[in-house]
Amino acid sequence: MKRSVMLSFFLVTLLLLSVSLTVFAADSPLAELYFYNHSAVGVLSALDTTTKASQTEGCIDNAGYNCISYTNVQAGPASSGSVIRTLDDDAIFFISGHAGHGRVVCVDNNNNITRISANAVNDNSVYSLAYNFGNTTDKLKKLRFAYWMGCNTNGNDTTYGSLNVKCTNLGVDCNVTHNDKTWPTYSNYYLYCVAFYSDQGQTVSTAISNAKAWCYSYYNSTAGSGNEVDRTLNSSVISGTSGYSNVAFEPAGYGAN
Repeated sequence: MKRSVMLSFFLVTLLLLSVSLTVFAADSPLAELYFYNHSAVGVLSALDTTTKASQTEGCIDNAGYNCISYTNVQAGPASSGSVIRTLDDDAIFFISGHAGHGRVVCVDNNNNITRISANAVNDNSVYSLAYNFGNTTDKLKKLRFAYWMGCNTNGNDTTYGSLNVKCTNLGVDCNVTHNDKTWPTYSNYYLYCVAFYSDQGQTVSTAISNAKAWCYSYYNSTAGSGNEVDRTLNSSVISGTSGYSNVAFEPAGYGAN
């Protein structure tokens, strides 16, 4: 009888713990990460930004977020329409793939190519921040931090616009883009390091600085060398609304604006 009571108590405890963890995850601020792994498609070269995806997700999850990472091998979630559809629900957002001035490229599990741009574009394969969130100053105010990892995402294109300017105008606290070419061989590990240092309670700007220093040492490179490591690391540009340099992942929460 005593053994039966103890077993019942143990099972009830496990059930309550499971429920509490589920509620905690549901109540935690949402973080969504998007990574791509595909062979050459059309004009796009083969790409793999997934090698550190699970570790990056783990750091952000550990920082108190309900963190979900997606890859293009899944049906749907990593296409441009799906990515942008939930952007206004995110507290943290990472995307890493092919990119260009004012846009990032998404390749779904059927190798369909779509793009996310800053400006509205008359092209059914382009999903824009401007069209989806309008000319407002608050539609993306829940976003504490957005990272647009890819070649020249910091650029201002006459057609596609500027991702960092549009994000700031829509209320994103802090966002990072790049003003040069990036190589996934190095950017994958670097993004993981950014997440790792952010999980230590550092501000985003400090975490990025420490992530760069670690990666320069890890890859035996130096700032200003002009090689692939340096161009990937040294090209990041941090911007955002007032106080963006003090934005941190912890304590977990949505944007302040």
